[in-house]
Amino acid sequence: MSFEPDWATPPGASIARLLSSKELPAEELAEELGLDDAGFDLLITGEQRITVDTAAILSEYLGSTAEFWLRRDQIYANEIERLKMSHSSDIDEWIKIMPTRQMS
Repeated sequence: MSFEPDWATPPGASIARLLSSKELPAEELAEELGLDDAGFDLLITGEQRITVDTAAILSEYLGSTAEFWLRRDQIYANEIERLKMSHSSDIDEWIKIMPTRQMS
């Protein structure tokens, strides 16, 4: 049996943690990435995917490799998809046990 959490952490959590630990200003990274405040917020929350160009800048600015950042993003996307599927099947199961005949 494997552990499958019912949550996923966006790559932005790692970005924010590294910015904080290295005492780097988020505004400076946003500028390097060519993002305004709203775009940077979308990156942090995981609503904007990490591209090859973004990964290269993150690698240079925060460390690790571009491949790490791309993989981190892909893992997050896979987890979000898995969570959507599991919640969908939960709803399907709930619908199956509803006493619809008795309710009508």
